[in-house]
Amino acid sequence: MAEDREPEGGAELREERKVVTALFADLVGSTPLGERLEPEEVRLVGEAVARMILEIERFGGRVKDLAGDGVLAFFGAPVAYEDDAERAVRAGLRIAEEMAAYAGEVERGWGIDGFGVRIGIATGPVVLGAIGAGARVEYAAFGDTVNTAARLQTAAEPGTVLADADTRRQLEPLFEWDDEQAVELKGKTAPVAASVARRPRAEAGKRRGLGGPEVDLVGRPAELTLVSEVLEAGRAGGRLGNADLRRALAHAIDRTTVAPTLAANYVPATGGLVPPALQGHTPEIVPRFDPELARSHLERSDTRPRLVLAAPPGDVGIGEALTGCWRDILGLETELVGEVGQAGDRPADVTVSGWLPGYPDPEYYLRLLLQSDSKTNEGGFSDEVFDRLIERARQERHGRKRLELFHEADRYAVTEQVALIPLAYARSIAFVKPYVHGWWEFGKSSASFADLVIER
Repeated sequence: MAEDREPEGGAELREERKVVTALFADLVGSTPLGERLEPEEVRLVGEAVARMILEIERFGGRVKDLAGDGVLAFFGAPVAYEDDAERAVRAGLRIAEEMAAYAGEVERGWGIDGFGVRIGIATGPVVLGAIGAGARVEYAAFGDTVNTAARLQTAAEPGTVLADADTRRQLEPLFEWDDEQAVELKGKTAPVAASVARRPRAEAGKRRGLGGPEVDLVGRPAELTLVSEVLEAGRAGGRLGNADLRRALAHAIDRTTVAPTLAANYVPATGGLVPPALQGHTPEIVPRFDPELARSHLERSDTRPRLVLAAPPGDVGIGEALTGCWRDILGLETELVGEVGQAGDRPADVTVSGWLPGYPDPEYYLRLLLQSDSKTNEGGFSDEVFDRLIERARQERHGRKRLELFHEADRYAVTEQVALIPLAYARSIAFVKPYVHGWWEFGKSSASFADLVIER
């Protein structure tokens, strides 16, 4: 939600109707905590609220109100993204996890149990506009969605995220849910359908590129990468199981040759798998163009295979640039094919592919693409060191330490193991005319036109 502000130069805050996801989180057990602690120690409640706010902001939400030990936040205002509801639920789950850990700290330190949080989430239309007067003018939201989120919070069990039916309908494939229930809420004439969100599903991402449809999304960072499709076969003796060969291919790529083949919204990658638009990006770790080093690695690999490179129709130019680099620098002949992983009866050794994550977080690149047990690890990369780094990052509750572990995993996969070779980063953006109101997109689907208004 927009911060409190004064209209500038007499400007009037225009009302608009938007679909938002409201999240209401309220601490449980804070009153008994205050009764049993010294005034100076009641700062524990403030620490808990601060942790909730950090999780909301980490997932791109905007805190609208702080009411004692409760937090109201919005996803979708003032700026809307296609995955607002998803980010709200993920923030809610992280808040529940964070407060469970904090409750353990409180019990160990002060001997007080029962500390926790309840979270309610609702998605729906609101009217955004000005409220207040004089020097105190606030951009506020009006509508039943906010009230529903607050009431769902009061109905939720401690430590759970209770979401309305509209939120679940949009996110059904992305999370594991309890059975839907009819909840009696104060102020509602009829029961409200709601469900408890338990955890994200492991296969929440969507692959783009080879054989898949291209979906234009609003403001979603994506990345184009070069991924070996036969690293799994390589463990059994295939060509790309040779680490020196992978390093040779990586150091032989001249990005000044690749750059002219990229679309206008792409830039050559110099960092890791996580793109620069996101937290967790690791800059300047992609193997540099070094012909002598590339030839040295090829010599150490003790092999000079004839490779097969698969590239989708839209990326044939990239494929031609890569095969040219490997021919000129390494003397390797590479067959360029357009089919997914096939050249006659032989699978492709390397594939040009792209990845669009379910949520813009390092985990949705590194874990889903490279962890050995991930269903979306299509290259078959498997490494115990990498898996341990990812698990440590997933369990780390301190934000900075978590990112440091993801940085380490990114460097290990890209620089040391060359599990894949980042080629380019991209962002797709939709430009909406000023007379179009209510435009929004959700997740990995096309735009919803339910609230679209065009004034001509």
